[in-house]
Amino acid sequence: MSVWRDQTETRFNTIAAQFPDFLTPAQKLRAERIRQARMLFANQHRQYFLQEGRTQHKFPVIETDGMTIQPYFTVNVLRLVSLKTADLLFGTDPILRVEDDVQQAKLSALAERTGLHPLILKAAISCTHAAEAFLEARVERGQVYIGRISAGEIFPMGEMLAANAFGSYVRYSLRTIPQGEAVRRFLLETTYRAGAILRAAFELDAKGQKVGPVALNATLAGKLIFADALGAAWKPEQPTGIAANTIVYIPNFQDDEDLCPVSSYDGVIDLQDNLNALETQINRILEQHADPIMYADAQSANGQGNLRSRQKVYFKRPGQDPPGYIVRDLQLESAMSKQDRTLNRLCILAEMSPSLLGLTQGAAAESWKKFKLSATNALAMAQRKAAVWRPKLRELLALAQDLENTLPGERYDRGAVAVEMRDGIPEDDLDVANYIATLRGAQAMSDERAVALQIPDTAGQQRELAALGEQRAAATPSVLLGEPAAPETTNEPADGEGGSSAAQAATS
Repeated sequence: MSVWRDQTETRFNTIAAQFPDFLTPAQKLRAERIRQARMLFANQHRQYFLQEGRTQHKFPVIETDGMTIQPYFTVNVLRLVSLKTADLLFGTDPILRVEDDVQQAKLSALAERTGLHPLILKAAISCTHAAEAFLEARVERGQVYIGRISAGEIFPMGEMLAANAFGSYVRYSLRTIPQGEAVRRFLLETTYRAGAILRAAFELDAKGQKVGPVALNATLAGKLIFADALGAAWKPEQPTGIAANTIVYIPNFQDDEDLCPVSSYDGVIDLQDNLNALETQINRILEQHADPIMYADAQSANGQGNLRSRQKVYFKRPGQDPPGYIVRDLQLESAMSKQDRTLNRLCILAEMSPSLLGLTQGAAAESWKKFKLSATNALAMAQRKAAVWRPKLRELLALAQDLENTLPGERYDRGAVAVEMRDGIPEDDLDVANYIATLRGAQAMSDERAVALQIPDTAGQQRELAALGEQRAAATPSVLLGEPAAPETTNEPADGEGGSSAAQAATS
């Protein structure tokens, strides 16, 4: 078993960090993969490639102004891959719909209270490089919240069950407490199972091995070693009130054989190394060209044999060559071409479009439609990931609402939640207008569908349809609306108003 699935070279699969001994060998491998992926995402490439010995290139040391430096420049395409993949999934907040009005109100309140959109966007970013994401439904201060657990502190337990889920998960929280000149290390172990959350505490030795259990209400220097959000001691067992596990596991990609989670960085790390090397080489050449070596006639030297390289004016003696600079033809075309080829290879393997990453040279796309065509592979990749994320979000929201129904207060029937994920890429207004005009002219599109194409939000659609109805009502003559016509006027008096005498007068 290796740290990476596709990066099989030893330099990528050596565990360089020191992990505590309470972790199993498999957990240490997983923790190392996540550590390496975070370094790549956070642009800690000098430490990752140079200091930990993973680069396949030579970066010479130079001396300048009395300092010894090692030039190293990065162009972090892997970070862009993570960010844009998440944007294609959750560039705009997803639309959540249910049929019941009460449940819809509860669902909207949960999303607002939790900050659902930024939370799942961060989870999607982390999932691309860490290969896994973990979301949790929990009760806190009498309300239900959705939270994100870092992949580096929670570990799946046992074999994978149906629907990409595990029977239990264990979460480790470490705390170091100074005590005089020494320190004491403690571990809180939280196990998530179906129907309950179990907790236990231990003290660790210097290597991170468990040396003995610690009571959950144990104190040190008058304070609890581990406390919950309210400052109280944890309980050994916390029933959740629902039969399911409150953790939702989301893999980035899974190997077909052993269902091992795969990071989006797996298989392209060496290409990132190549890009960094090319960027460093090009920058070093340009820097040397901007500050070239100077040459001058020997007669220009002073009494100590030196020439002031920063002198603005030189006096030329008869027969003496003027000072100059040693420059060369840079010929950077081959290096730039190699850099472009390397970038294209990385984008192909990562299923990402250079235009989507903002790395396209030349003019911008003429329209959003053309932009989407150039990003076909990336959009297809996002759709595959959406096929995993969509049911996981439905599962998460169902767990949260089941927990809500266990709390005191209003009960409601929980129906299925429809999740519509949106990438946030704008539609071309002209293309949408032409499409709507064509179908409306053929009487093949309703007002509701036309408005839905322009406004994704359901509430916004209803407001727009109401406004359209008011405009049409104001522009339509009242007689066409079927309103009763005014009674016809006549010069004849009504009954009881002298009608009979008037008739007699007319007869006479």
